[in-house]
Amino acid sequence: RLSGVVKGVIRRQRQQMNSKSDGIIGSMAHETRVVVNADDLGYAEERNRGIFEAIDRGVVTSASILANGLASPEAVRAWRKRGDSDTLSLGLHLNLTEGKPLANPKDIPSLLVQEKLKDAGQREVKSIGVFRGKFGFGEAVRKEEISMAEVLVELQAQLMWFFNEFGRNPTHVDGHNHIHVLPGVSAVVVSLCLKRSIRWIRMPLENMESVLEDRKQEMFCTEVVKNAKAARTLFASCGLRMADVFAGMNLSGKVMSRDRILKVLDRSSCRRLCCYEPTYVEIMTHPGYPSRTGDSFSRSFDRLHELRVLTDPKLMTELMRKCKLSPFPRLGRHGLQSSPNETAMSSECKTVPLHFSRQTMETEIQRPVQNVYNNHVKTSA
Repeated sequence: RLSGVVKGVIRRQRQQMNSKSDGIIGSMAHETRVVVNADDLGYAEERNRGIFEAIDRGVVTSASILANGLASPEAVRAWRKRGDSDTLSLGLHLNLTEGKPLANPKDIPSLLVQEKLKDAGQREVKSIGVFRGKFGFGEAVRKEEISMAEVLVELQAQLMWFFNEFGRNPTHVDGHNHIHVLPGVSAVVVSLCLKRSIRWIRMPLENMESVLEDRKQEMFCTEVVKNAKAARTLFASCGLRMADVFAGMNLSGKVMSRDRILKVLDRSSCRRLCCYEPTYVEIMTHPGYPSRTGDSFSRSFDRLHELRVLTDPKLMTELMRKCKLSPFPRLGRHGLQSSPNETAMSSECKTVPLHFSRQTMETEIQRPVQNVYNNHVKTSA
């Protein structure tokens, strides 16, 4: 337990994280801003508790919530009590790999497999449609078994859920198991981001080190980086904002440490591309307490290890010395805070119907992405 003195120091440090100049590019030059994002808010009650603890006592400045998480209702209530602030951002953790969908299963058959439910006597009572899993979904995308029109339906439902729960669009989006950079899926995500004026998206480009003991997981992370490289051009061409430096796969679980996090900042000092804007570093984390349900990742004591690292007062002190802890800023089309017109445009999205004809859905995916890309090419010529 932290002493009252240490808690007071942490509170004062967090109050100093952001000045009133947030969103004004000229006043942020030459800064390194670190966004420590906690993924999987809403996955389980234990994960929620750990994430909010990492926010209150640690260095976490942002979170991404699962629309279909079993504990998402509790997470929503807890977040509403806190209210939005200038020192904390909330994004949407797009999910096509785990749990039940929000859309009608009949509308998205290619995304689902049937899971048999049993009663107390282990007798089959019914089956329900659930997502294919991390590896199952990725393999189905590679085999072109996934309908991108159905991906649009489900992700639209998840974004609609976020808007209905919080009265606004997410500050940023990222993908559960990095689905947002998969071929085809990335175009759907871009289309929805453009429609809803969401400007921040995760770019999981990371130099993978040999720290992962699980060979299958190491191959998965290597594939994520490969897909991210392909998606980066699309994201940038369509005006989406990405952190200059990303770290997280190399920091996951028991390999996370204060020293490894600080080394990320040392490497980021060489990555500033424009002296008129700050360097943004995104650190992906998964703090929490081991859950009683869910997959082995969520039940692992690695979640508790991450929580302990992220609430280490020494880490807070070192980060504050080297950089500025920051949430994802709410960006408009030109990098600044959203204008009233954009806010109105975003609010109009709640009237968009969830049920499209297949031809309309394909148009919804292709047209906005192609238009923005064509305009980008013309202005660059």
